[in-house]
Amino acid sequence: MSDDLEDQFHREMIAVYQNALRDCTQKAAYFLQMVGGQGGVEVAKKLLQSDDTEHGFTALWKCGRLDLMVEHLVLQPKYADLFSDEEKEMARHRLRMHGYAP
Repeated sequence: MSDDLEDQFHREMIAVYQNALRDCTQKAAYFLQMVGGQGGVEVAKKLLQSDDTEHGFTALWKCGRLDLMVEHLVLQPKYADLFSDEEKEMARHRLRMHGYAP
């Protein structure tokens, strides 16, 4: 795994927060704190293992920005090497559950 790729993913996780705040007034301070402390890849992996996705999904759905879900970012082809097949399948499953085609 490339540190450069992990750094790029980390920056995009921060951009997800900034875009959600700007476009959806979604103040996910805990998300930003986790990313800052643990790194974007590690936080994405933990969120994929968590069963609690409804709060963030609801806010993003209401403003029409499901593309800001972490699961969407995980599935970007350029980040394929950062996540296992199982993690990517979980991301696909969650997006489909919320009516968003990956």
